Amino acid sequence: MNRLPVLDGLRVVNVLGQNVYGIGIIPGQLTSVADRAYFARLRSDQKAGMVISEPVVGRVSKKWSIILARRVNYPNGSFAGLVYGTITLEHFLTTFSSLNVGKQGSITLRDEQLALITRYPELQEINKIVGTKNASPELQNAVQVQKDAGSYRTARGFDNVQRIYSYRKVFNRPFYIVVGLSPEDYLAHGGTKQPRFRRWWHSSSSPRFVSSYLTYRGWMRRANAAQAQKRAEEALRDSEIKIPLSRREHGGCGIHGGYETW
Repeated sequence: MNRLPVLDGLRVVNVLGQNVYGIGIIPGQLTSVADRAYFARLRSDQKAGMVISEPVVGRVSKKWSIILARRVNYPNGSFAGLVYGTITLEHFLTTFSSLNVGKQGSITLRDEQLALITRYPELQEINKIVGTKNASPELQNAVQVQKDAGSYRTARGFDNVQRIYSYRKVFNRPFYIVVGLSPEDYLAHGGTKQPRFRRWWHSSSSPRFVSSYLTYRGWMRRANAAQAQKRAEEALRDSEIKIPLSRREHGGCGIHGGYETW
C-alpha cells in the first residue's frame, strides 16, 4: 500500500466471490462480493481488463468507494477470482478541496451516464443521492453535442446558484469532472472585467490538472498497479490461500483438513 497510497484497500477474492486476503480481512469472518456487478462482469468476460464499479459501500471497509478490479485466471484460463483496489469518495473530496474554485464554486465527479459520484463542497444528503442521475438538462445537452469537453451556464444546481460550468471527460476512463464558478467569483479580480475562469481553466488548477492528477498521481499509476496486481496474482497461483471453514457448503472448492484451498 506504500506504493499505492491512493488506495484504501487491496484485496483478493476467490472464485465464490469471497474476500479471502488483503487489508481489513479478518480470518473466519467471510464477506462476499458475489452479487456485485463488477464480479459478475469479470467472471463472465475473460477479456474485460480492468473494471471500474459504480460507487458502492464496501463490504469490508463500510465506506463509500469505487472499486477497480481485474480478473485472475487459473493456468488453463478459467476464472480463479479477482484482485481489486478501493478508492474512497472521501479521497476525491480531499483532492477537490485543495483547488480554489471560489467561495461559491463547485467540483462534481460523475460517471459516463452522468450519475453523481461525489461533489465538493460536500452536501449533507450526499449519501442519499450518490448514484442518482440528477444532471441538469444543460449538462446533458452539452455532453450530447460535445462528449469530451465543453461549457454551459445554469442555475439548476444543488443550491440554485448561477454558475458557468465546464466539464471534461477523464481520458479512457468512465468519469466526467464538472467545475462550476459563479460570476461573483470569476469576475472579482482587482476590478478587471476579464473573467478569471478562462485563465483558471487552462492553469495548473484546472480540471485538466485534476484529470492529470487522478490519472498520473493516483490509481492510474499503471506500472505500480501492474506490479501490485502481479504480486497478488502470484500469491493466488503459487500459494495456498486458506481460511477457516465456517460451514460445510463450499461449492467447487477443495477441502483439506478443515481449510478451504483454491
